[in-house]
Amino acid sequence: MIILVFILCAMAAIFGLILAIWAQDSIPRKINASLAKDYISQFENSPAAKYAIEQIVNNMAIEIINESRPKTLKTIDVYYTFSVDTYQVHGHTTSQYDADDVGITQSWSYDFCQHRYPNLESNAERIALAKVIAHNAVIQLRKKFPLDKSGSNDVSIYYSEQFNYGHIKIHYSATNLFYEELKSW
Repeated sequence: MIILVFILCAMAAIFGLILAIWAQDSIPRKINASLAKDYISQFENSPAAKYAIEQIVNNMAIEIINESRPKTLKTIDVYYTFSVDTYQVHGHTTSQYDADDVGITQSWSYDFCQHRYPNLESNAERIALAKVIAHNAVIQLRKKFPLDKSGSNDVSIYYSEQFNYGHIKIHYSATNLFYEELKSW
């Protein structure tokens, strides 16, 4: 009987410990999410966000326009990646190719120190700035490209939400109206 009571007490202690760890782990996520929402309004008109949005829209527009649309591709896909770090915002794309099929990387960065912009001290600030940039860039790209160059109106532009470290991927996808089914002989 004593052994049974001891086992039950040990199981209760382990279960209590698991609950305490789980509760402690979930609290910072909720706090960070609410803090990120508070920071979003702060970054809406920031010079860092305006510069990043302009760079993303301009560079991605060039990529979308220059993307090859051969009759063998069903969809056109263009990706653009940017990151928000403590000291800078930077972005790049590698979807443009030269004659040797070697990827040409177009990149830019907004260094906070160089532009006398305050460093981002918390993860919530980085997440908020990343969300503001991604959301506004996608809105501007949707306005700029309601139709694809091939004539298709089946265009989707969205961003992946990998905000843990401020890394964002924007994806442009459209049906290629130049596509032709493979004909059987």
